[in-house]
Amino acid sequence: MNSSFDKTQLQPCCQDFCRDWHETKNGALPASNHSPNCPNYKVDKFFRVTVKGKKSPACIFETEAEAKDFRETPEEYDVTIIEMTRDQFEHLDEFQGF
Repeated sequence: MNSSFDKTQLQPCCQDFCRDWHETKNGALPASNHSPNCPNYKVDKFFRVTVKGKKSPACIFETEAEAKDFRETPEEYDVTIIEMTRDQFEHLDEFQGF
């Protein structure tokens, strides 16, 4: 079983919602504790850093200031904005490096 799914605690407000797990971005992110159809499903903006031209591995930062050093070297890194819920961010595996 997927370790990120093990961390997910589907909330009672979402028990009756059908889910297609699209919020996981094809498994790249942990599942949210709320279904995307739930009124309590709220996304925030985070900053995803990858080596230029690659999709993974990726490091995700909470603030733009944390990604600042990577933005200053655009020839080496891509910095993109990614939306996810706070609990998805908290359930990310520890970054192992590029």
